Amino acid sequence: MLENLFGKAGILCPECRAPSSDGMSVYALAISEVFFEINGNIISGILICQGCGREYPIIGGVPCVIRNVDGWLEQEIAASPTRLELPGRFSKLTPKTQNRTPEAERALVSAFAELHYGDFSGRDDPLMKENRDYWLSVKNLTETTQGPVLDLGCSVGRFSFDMARSSNTVVGLDLRLSVLIMAEKLRTKDRVTYERRLAGRRLETVETDFKPEENVLFIAGDALDPPFKMESFNLVAGLNILDNVHAPMTLLGQMNALLRPGGALLLGSPYEWREDITHPSQWLDTDDRDSAAMLNDILKGIVLPQTGFNYILETEIPKIGWTMRNHERYYSRFISHVVKARKPAN
Repeated sequence: MLENLFGKAGILCPECRAPSSDGMSVYALAISEVFFEINGNIISGILICQGCGREYPIIGGVPCVIRNVDGWLEQEIAASPTRLELPGRFSKLTPKTQNRTPEAERALVSAFAELHYGDFSGRDDPLMKENRDYWLSVKNLTETTQGPVLDLGCSVGRFSFDMARSSNTVVGLDLRLSVLIMAEKLRTKDRVTYERRLAGRRLETVETDFKPEENVLFIAGDALDPPFKMESFNLVAGLNILDNVHAPMTLLGQMNALLRPGGALLLGSPYEWREDITHPSQWLDTDDRDSAAMLNDILKGIVLPQTGFNYILETEIPKIGWTMRNHERYYSRFISHVVKARKPAN
């Protein structure tokens, strides 16, 4: 399964990618070793670059294709709420303590799971209706396509699975390993179950009737340095990621580069700019233009025309609400702006 999806997604080595006289020098990754697999799904293994020979681990079924993968993985080990089975030489890495703790990570995964799948739990809660409306609205903006589609910032996988119902291959990418491991576990299940945080360390198991699709490849990767060939995808989505990267214009540039001519770009954000994530100089707004208007004008090439963007805005949802439930006494409500734009065909 992984090998088939891997070939369709065109995964490249981010470490040795560099400009050359012929454009960009890129090398594909291949499966080097398999340590454990279940029903054809590789759970633990090693990928190797066919150019520079660098190794990338497959952990919990998730290929981890990140520049300086060792440094990134040392932080993910320290934050993981469960013990990670690390393949080959990666088993010798030492956890690097940082500001993410296993307890906080487990709570965050629970909150994401509730946001993504809680509306399928059967609970009679106004929050569930609002979130259901949000997911239905963005799902209705997808389109049937035979080519691969990309979900940047996929988290625990809801939108990736939704898009997989109308595409033969979906790639979900995120930088947080814990959410990807959960998404990958769900991929081969008949329905979604997850831990719902009550308060503190108290959790309950929630069963839902959401059926995941299997034609999804979840990858740990950096949306600002994605390990893919240019113009690889027919649709590129980024829900609630634009205000969660340090360089939002770089993100837009990468999404544009990955999208095939004639393809669709789907963006959604509440524009919750935070100085600890994005320097104010990088925020997409001005004194007289809010972020929604700014994004629209950037995509149309009115603002920053040097980007070469010339998108046609097809659909816009100015305001749509969704709520993140952290525990039974703590909720965060957001109002997103959602836009679907078409990249001109050559």
